[in-house]
Amino acid sequence: MKKPKIVYVLVSDPTDHFTEMAILSVYCARQYSPLCNIEIVMDRQTYEGLSGYRSSIINMVDYYKVVDINADNNAFKSRYIKTKLRELVKDDFLYVDIDAVPVSELSDIFKKQADIAMAYDYNVSPKKFILHDFERISYDKNNWPLPAEFFNSGVMLTKDNSSVRKLFSSWHELWHENQKLGLHKDQPPLHEAIRKNSIKLEVLEPEWNMMIGLQTGVGAKNPKVYHYSTVRFETRNDTYFHEIVRNMKINEEIDLSLLRKIISDKYPWTNSESIRLNFAAGKYYKMLSILLKKVKTVILR
Repeated sequence: MKKPKIVYVLVSDPTDHFTEMAILSVYCARQYSPLCNIEIVMDRQTYEGLSGYRSSIINMVDYYKVVDINADNNAFKSRYIKTKLRELVKDDFLYVDIDAVPVSELSDIFKKQADIAMAYDYNVSPKKFILHDFERISYDKNNWPLPAEFFNSGVMLTKDNSSVRKLFSSWHELWHENQKLGLHKDQPPLHEAIRKNSIKLEVLEPEWNMMIGLQTGVGAKNPKVYHYSTVRFETRNDTYFHEIVRNMKINEEIDLSLLRKIISDKYPWTNSESIRLNFAAGKYYKMLSILLKKVKTVILR
């Protein structure tokens, strides 16, 4: 019987932090989801540029695939590969972004009967979701109708069947048309592809893709995957994962003590006094304690 498969996409050069992010995520997938095989897909330039500590990613995975892409832009190459994954990878797989960190066994997701499965973007319900301008522009310029539900494709169960292959083919074509307009985001084309194709889609609970970098106060008490953010990575310090990855670039090793503390405490943020974030993590006693301190401070003024 084949083991379930976790799949990553890596496009990176020695100056960025993306390979270190992948090393951290793959390490955690190995530790916390040992029932899964791991495959990584990368472009030729990334593969040939791996050396020293960064090259350790190759020995950490069960399979790796190198794709030749005639392009110089790394963001383009990353999304090119992601939208072609169903063509490049065999069997059912769980796609995981390199900035998403598995902290629990993930193999149970393959029992789901859906063709694909994703969590809502920002972990908020469609009624509360606000589509940002950088996403909306794709709909406006392409005259696509806005989706009723907006998902995050950073953690995506992907079955190997004709419906999903057709979906990915449509996704890749729509993304290609979108990027010709100078718009490189891959999620709007995915949602348009979902609208155009008959697909059985299941909504994942926030625990499968807890978006801590964009947390709006909705999370999970027992997260399976923490998803921080690469946006403004160099200047951010809102989560400990940012700190771990930056230190990996310098020290060429994972700070395992800090990593284990994050996972044990189930609190990845550096701001321990946030009512909103403690609520998101289900730490209600801590949240109440912070609130009482604030009330006491106001009273004593």
